[in-house]
Amino acid sequence: MTATVIVGFLFRALFAQALGSIGMLFLVPVMAIAVYFGLRPALFTAFASVLAYNFFFLPPLYTFNISDPNNWLSLAALLFVAVIAANLAARVRTEADLAARRARVAEDLYKFTAKMVGIARLDDILWTASFQIASMLDANVVILLPDREGKQLDIRGFYPPDDQLNADDLTAAVRSWKEGDAVGHGADAAPQAQRLFLSMRTGLGPVGVIGLHRAKLLTTEERRLLDSLNDQTALAIERALLAERVDEARVLVEADKLRVAMLSSLSHDLKTPLASILGAATTLAANLDLYDVERTKEILTTVREEAERLDRFVGNLLDMSRLEAGVLGAKPEPVDIADILAAATVRLRTLLSGHRLSEKIALDLPFARVDPLLLEQALVNVLDNAAKYSPTNSRIWLKAAPDKDIIVLTIEDEGPGIPPVDLAHVFDKFHRIRKADRLAGTGLGLSVARGFVESFGGTLTAANRDGKAGAIFTFRLPVEPEAKG
Repeated sequence: MTATVIVGFLFRALFAQALGSIGMLFLVPVMAIAVYFGLRPALFTAFASVLAYNFFFLPPLYTFNISDPNNWLSLAALLFVAVIAANLAARVRTEADLAARRARVAEDLYKFTAKMVGIARLDDILWTASFQIASMLDANVVILLPDREGKQLDIRGFYPPDDQLNADDLTAAVRSWKEGDAVGHGADAAPQAQRLFLSMRTGLGPVGVIGLHRAKLLTTEERRLLDSLNDQTALAIERALLAERVDEARVLVEADKLRVAMLSSLSHDLKTPLASILGAATTLAANLDLYDVERTKEILTTVREEAERLDRFVGNLLDMSRLEAGVLGAKPEPVDIADILAAATVRLRTLLSGHRLSEKIALDLPFARVDPLLLEQALVNVLDNAAKYSPTNSRIWLKAAPDKDIIVLTIEDEGPGIPPVDLAHVFDKFHRIRKADRLAGTGLGLSVARGFVESFGGTLTAANRDGKAGAIFTFRLPVEPEAKG
């Protein structure tokens, strides 16, 4: 106002005959106050401007008296224009503020939607939604979801930490869930409740209920905002629930596949040696007087070999059970790898008799820190696999050499190798590679071998021989610390 009066004095000094135009200068502070501070300060400024114009520029000067009747018209016109300008400027400011608030709300909704899309776990979705709704509407929020049977609502999310609902609130929540309407405080139904409950619904039906507790009732704008947040939350919850169902269905499918594979293994690879044992025993019992000693030894050898085969199958099943139960209890100790290889080949001497075995053990091989029993069984399983998939009279190589802080032990064969589609799954439980026109093995040997090796800190990998037929299995075993220096 002071600046306007000073400008008015300068204007009068320069243009003495422009007294009426000076009054227009006092509209400037009125509009500025209206834009920045609102209508009421602008109206006060309008009346102050009229008084200042009269006091400083209308004769008699420096009094509030008006000697010329024409000046009454000037003051009235100035006051009228100032009030109208104040109203218009204040309305523009109000609309600008409203647009800015809506833009902020739209931005918050966009960020909320983007955040919810990136969250997969249901608990994280519920916490994020509770916090966001509570922050944007300045209220206490609780989210209730039905249990698996859909018989009752359970509190699953809240912010701030306040999950206590009285009987009226619970009744209102259930009613909102069933009817799909707003129920509770501020609504037509069950107004005695402390919270306002809104059902969260999607195209598949209701997914939950949101409860809102605040002192003031929601405005129209706030209710629209709550509806938008409600819809976004419902969609996110539905997505998480569908993902959980998909995961459960996938688990069931995998379990069914595992069951079918296990039954297939049991029915074929366990039944086969049993049939051989039963057939040999029956033949021997029925022809005791007909067979000579050599023929009897041959039949008994068959019984023993098939029994050993059956023992390996059953042992793999039991070992896999121990691995999955986490009760393996590996006991690493300093071990000479050459001794373990010798023990493994002795156990498989009958199976390996049809192959040529070549060993190449480094003379400076240090002791490995492994569980000797588990490593021996792992070697037996891998050697059994190599012998089973290699043609008769083919060569199998056993190599062991130190490499920095580990011992690299490899088993190579001259079989057909591992098909590329099976290479990534060769250590999976019950995974079997087709050999000729039948499925060989239970599909547990290699899985058990890897589990045993990893139990004492080693690794076991599989690959095909570079440029040659056959597969190569590589053991990487930790060296006994005292042997590293």
